[in-house]
Amino acid sequence: MFHKLFADKEDATFYYERELFNGVAYQSRSGKISPYIVEGGQIVSAYNSPCFTKNDTESGVDVTLFFEENDWQASQFVIEGVPYQGKGYWFCNQSCVGEILFDEDGYVSNYVFRDLDGNLLDCHIHKDQLVQTYELFRKNKWKRVNIKTETETKFGLTLRECGHLVSLTLNCDIDDFFNKHQDFFIFPEVISLEFALNFHPGDFLSLSGKMIDRKKIKKMLDNWNFSKVDELYLSNIDIPHELLIYFCESGVKKLTIEDNSFNKDEVLSEISPRFPHVEFAFIRQ
Repeated sequence: MFHKLFADKEDATFYYERELFNGVAYQSRSGKISPYIVEGGQIVSAYNSPCFTKNDTESGVDVTLFFEENDWQASQFVIEGVPYQGKGYWFCNQSCVGEILFDEDGYVSNYVFRDLDGNLLDCHIHKDQLVQTYELFRKNKWKRVNIKTETETKFGLTLRECGHLVSLTLNCDIDDFFNKHQDFFIFPEVISLEFALNFHPGDFLSLSGKMIDRKKIKKMLDNWNFSKVDELYLSNIDIPHELLIYFCESGVKKLTIEDNSFNKDEVLSEISPRFPHVEFAFIRQ
């Protein structure tokens, strides 16, 4: 969907490149920016970014110069000597590439960034003690999903541009967690183990989190081909030794374990001799 800036106008019909506009029109009026959903050149409704409060139709300001000239993640946005609190919009070549929410001290708290064609690149939302971050490669390919509290990641995954899964983190009962917070998630369809199982690992895979248990690992072994995994990195996972054997049998070439609950000597004496092709490494926390 296109996200384009339009000057204030009397005519209520929006055109872009001589055709009736479809998308989000950001209308500039008296220094304020008001966005609208437009179909067939006509305003259908007000538009509200995912990083703003639902049903909040308050106008925002153009922050293009601020973003171009400052370290936006660390700089305070000030208007006439006063920290700005509210909505900001960043434009490039008449396209809205950023929607930003500033906190009461004038610092960026939430943001959504897009490319010139309106495709989502980066989304960071902090609300009700939960932080959700989404990153995408070009052409709407997923790069990273991270849902966390102030202290730990509850659900996270990282992907390569080719689609290989690099890491999966799970520190909660994902179904219960989802049911409690589903109205908060911008992309609820990606907050699940089933979504992660759609992506196969490449030469490296990291699995971490106290809720990655026997049942979930069985699902992974049933769905993924581990024969191409050169290194499997396990962190904070309390699993029995028999599952290490399953990983060894699946074709993994190196197992790196970062967890104090594993008995290094026992693994090396009982499991390692059976799989001479597998290298074992241990990291104490």
